[in-house]
Amino acid sequence: DALVMRLLANDPGDRVGYADDVDEILGGLESGAVRPTARQTAYLYRPDLVGREATLRRLGELISEAEYGQATMAFLVGESGSGKTRLLMELGTQASLRQFTVVVGDCPPVGASRDGALGLPLAPFHGFFEAVVDRCRAGGQRETERILADRGKLLAPFHQGLLDLPGQQGLPEPEHLPAEAAKLRVFKALRDLLMDYARERPLLLALDDLQWADELSIEFLSWFEKGDRASRVCVMASCRAEEMDGPLQALVSGAGVVCERLGHLDPDGIR
Repeated sequence: DALVMRLLANDPGDRVGYADDVDEILGGLESGAVRPTARQTAYLYRPDLVGREATLRRLGELISEAEYGQATMAFLVGESGSGKTRLLMELGTQASLRQFTVVVGDCPPVGASRDGALGLPLAPFHGFFEAVVDRCRAGGQRETERILADRGKLLAPFHQGLLDLPGQQGLPEPEHLPAEAAKLRVFKALRDLLMDYARERPLLLALDDLQWADELSIEFLSWFEKGDRASRVCVMASCRAEEMDGPLQALVSGAGVVCERLGHLDPDGIR
């Protein structure tokens, strides 16, 4: 009964916040039960985000700009534990309420793997490629031609699922080019894919832990930031300040991006 009352408390701060906490309480009622000790991030509710109102307002303006056709890019920079990921989640919620497609990408640290993306160039875009595959499969040949066009074989080295979409296997092999020219061709293909994906519904690409991103991803974002901004794409990424290298530092300092540097909140700013 006590657990039920806590779950139904009027004040969210009095409620049990994690599914693991519920599991632990229930486990205590079971004689001899063995419960796992590792905590997973499994929220029953998300507490109010307090103390970041001005930051949310500024970044919300970037979402608005992308909604109306002006691509934007922002970085949330702070030490570990400063609330970057939580803020990124809140921005994703706001964008979703404005009918954005929200695609999350992350960068596994060295020695970790997520969905087979470990070690692959453009790993932060793995979630976006998955979203493209899902939409094209649902929409068939016509949607594939609109979004992916003839770019499947160019981008397949970064996500093999693109080759399985309608019409892509029959495309000619990409022409062999010198390394720098080939890289620029990939950048243009990915940029155009982002723009075409966002044409009917704006896109928020939320990238977490960008300090662990591969070199090609950072190069692409730097190139994308300096290019044509006439698209409905908003890129927001979190970075650990203490682990940023030179290329990432240069990217977040670019003239065309917004960088929000986050300090730790005091206890009164967390609810």
